[in-house]
Amino acid sequence: MSDWALDALAERVRDRKQSFGDMSSDDGHEALEDKLQDLKSFDVESILEGDESKQSRLKYWDEALCKRMPHKFDIVLALGGDGTVLFASLLFQRIVPPVLSFAMGSLGFLTKFDFARYQAILPRAFNDGITVSLRLRFEGTIMRSIRREGHSDEDHVQRRLDEELVGAEADDHHTHKPESAYHILNEIVLDRGPSGTMVALDVYGDEECFTTIAADGLIVATPTGSTAYNLAAGGSLCHPDNPVILLTAIAAHTLNFRPIILPDTMVLRIGVPYDARSSAYTSFDGKYRYTRSSIAHCGPYRVLSLDNLNDILDAWDEF
Repeated sequence: MSDWALDALAERVRDRKQSFGDMSSDDGHEALEDKLQDLKSFDVESILEGDESKQSRLKYWDEALCKRMPHKFDIVLALGGDGTVLFASLLFQRIVPPVLSFAMGSLGFLTKFDFARYQAILPRAFNDGITVSLRLRFEGTIMRSIRREGHSDEDHVQRRLDEELVGAEADDHHTHKPESAYHILNEIVLDRGPSGTMVALDVYGDEECFTTIAADGLIVATPTGSTAYNLAAGGSLCHPDNPVILLTAIAAHTLNFRPIILPDTMVLRIGVPYDARSSAYTSFDGKYRYTRSSIAHCGPYRVLSLDNLNDILDAWDEF
């Protein structure tokens, strides 16, 4: 979060410090981002002044805590735009608490509630219950090629990616190794990066070869992400409840690859051929960029987004 955004948030929270903790039980805790702890405009001492119970209930979180102990969080309050909700999704990679999002940013596809009404919305949500919307997430894995012992550069570029991903060598764990994996809410993007040359990508679905695409890049989007980069690149709009994968090329070199919608049960493998003239860069929800990689896509996973305030929270318990 940028400094100006932190200042704006701190000012809003500080102006409302009298209502801090009104909706929490005696054994509950409020956890704020650790960057606020030493921010002068947040003035934490003023917030805690005169109430020792607030001192014990106020905690701070960082990314390490979210990854190590996600079960400690009962609910996430996101204050910002869609990017804030995406950030919350990336913080919680496996266990995802319900996300209650308040609109304070420029885009609001994922932010359901007006921040100006938070004093009415929060008590109603906690006391009367809420409706949970399950959002599909994808898991993307970076797979690194393992260089074979004794092979020269010429031998290396002669290797066949199709044989290693879906062919005779698909079960050979000595061809590739996993490096990193992320659960994403919007999209996985493979692009040419700073290179001026378009990138070549081999696309495989389950055990079949789809095509080799020459383009500026390729977008693998969730239904939630269909309104983001996917839409800007000419991809289809999709209702967020549809269990599908959207595959959209970025400035395709030829007309033989059009946007396509696939079932979410399919495993996609996207790789850079060994003899390609340029590398590909991969990003997950706009972060964590990697170069020259193959992608193994698996899914689905779900993230909980809170919508209406009419029903009780049975959906969370069942999930």
